[in-house]
Amino acid sequence: MLYVSKEVKEKIDGPWLSIEESQRWAMIEADLAHFVEGGAVNDEYLWPLLDWPSRFEWEIKSRRPSPGIRILGRFAEQDVFIATNAEYRNTLGRGISREWNDAIESCVSCWERLFPGYPPLTDRDLSRCVTQNVYSDREHGG
Repeated sequence: MLYVSKEVKEKIDGPWLSIEESQRWAMIEADLAHFVEGGAVNDEYLWPLLDWPSRFEWEIKSRRPSPGIRILGRFAEQDVFIATNAEYRNTLGRGISREWNDAIESCVSCWERLFPGYPPLTDRDLSRCVTQNVYSDREHGG
């Protein structure tokens, strides 16, 4: 299951400033539908854990077409992802930037507003967060 915050829903639904922007958000909606419909997800490219120690935020990478979009969120329990916020990748900087930190803090704040006192799933292994449709690139020659 996938739930999206009001912020993410509003970004997907628009309004947008251009046809290109509307098409870009339609693609992210398709990426999210892929997961919901049981499409294979990959632990190194599509759903990697953000690399901040002892944090449990995840990102959905939608790379094409440019500009890339990142949907941040957390797992409430196995197979239940909560998408909290969405950011254009080119606004997040490189490495552990202030912009990435702000996006992660926005994810945490949204979670705390939606689920006060309820911690996210605290597993860093995607195959224990998504139980049916995860595959490893190593299993497929990647």
